[in-house]
Amino acid sequence: AALSREFATRDKTVLPARTFAAAFGAELVAGSRLRALLVPRFTDTTQPVRIRPMTREKTLAALAQACFTPTDEFWRPWLITRKDSETTLAHRSAALCARLAATAPCHEVAFGVRGSIEDLRRALADLIGDLQ
Repeated sequence: AALSREFATRDKTVLPARTFAAAFGAELVAGSRLRALLVPRFTDTTQPVRIRPMTREKTLAALAQACFTPTDEFWRPWLITRKDSETTLAHRSAALCARLAATAPCHEVAFGVRGSIEDLRRALADLIGDLQ
């Protein structure tokens, strides 16, 4: 599956889960337990894979930057009509980001997409093995 041109830029992109999973040859499952957060930093280079843990503060900043809120241009209540105010929704999203940053280990995954995808797979497999 093709990813949008905005992928790998700092612009937020509406990217359905199925499209994202298909682009990486992955499948979706009905449910799971969150064990870790990965923050991808993919570039259009041959940069080798680098995975490093992130501090709680950096994790929170990354989550806040990626989280859609009512003030984002692409915001819309996708599945249900919202009855809460934008302020309430923004506070809830901030609280969820803070809870995730405090409870889930987070790693930054830097990788140049012109490099070996096998190296990326190996590094991620090693990381997943270490987290279990």
